[in-house]
Amino acid sequence: MNRFQVKCHFSLMRTVFACFLSLGMPMICVAQDSATQPDAAKTDASAGAGSSKAALLFAEQFNVSGRNTDLKNGGKLGSIGSGVSERPKDLAYVNDVFDTDKEQTPVALLKKAYPVDGLEEITVVMWYKPAEDQGNIVTLFDMGSLQLIGDRKKGWVLRVEPKGKPSDGQYWFNLGVGGTYSSWFTANEWTFIAVTWKKSTSEVCAYQGVKIGGVRNAGHVTRPVPEGGLVERKDRDKHPDAIGNTAGEKYDRPFRGAIDNVRVYSKVLTEDALEQIRKADIRGEEPPRF
Repeated sequence: MNRFQVKCHFSLMRTVFACFLSLGMPMICVAQDSATQPDAAKTDASAGAGSSKAALLFAEQFNVSGRNTDLKNGGKLGSIGSGVSERPKDLAYVNDVFDTDKEQTPVALLKKAYPVDGLEEITVVMWYKPAEDQGNIVTLFDMGSLQLIGDRKKGWVLRVEPKGKPSDGQYWFNLGVGGTYSSWFTANEWTFIAVTWKKSTSEVCAYQGVKIGGVRNAGHVTRPVPEGGLVERKDRDKHPDAIGNTAGEKYDRPFRGAIDNVRVYSKVLTEDALEQIRKADIRGEEPPRF
């Protein structure tokens, strides 16, 4: 290329660059070599700690369009606008069953095999509106297939236990053996609940929020698991994954009230990310993908 051609070449490049700027169009950068690219885990820190492979494993929002929901034995979709956002298409899952046949009647909202095998962290998010009266202990979310938090027999169970009179609205989180968090719920009002676990720290954290208040850390406990991350149990007939019932052969701890916007993530989400989900649910919008 002679001197004249070089001059024309750079003149053309300046013209193209000026056009991009005048039109407000972004310039396309050449991809970096893999050795010089920033660490994906660091760039993902704003969404959640740990894994850079963000994934929403499961979501059930109970809207009018419907999903593959296994409604059983008294459980049903609520009326129009019964969900957290109170918008017409937003429905909650309502369970009015109180006394059940402990041997034969699984009061389950959903049973499925969650793709959790080998995970080294997890986040479960949901909204819960307790009825005025509850049983002694109610089960909101039951991952009977998981050998998590050192409880190989029962898997991972998120339960709520009333303290004192059920009508007082005082409840406790119960996360497996000995994993208890002091907590407060108000009957007939929505409460945002999130639980996270991370293998590298062996820590289970619980978070709470309400419609008029932000997410807060409700407590934590250390629950290590064997090498290899989460492990799926094989006997799903006896220990199914479910929302709204207890694992095992006796389904004797159904909740009373409503559940909405249940999500399972394959990573630990930060308190800020959980707050974004809470706000989006209240507005009736899809939360960001973390």
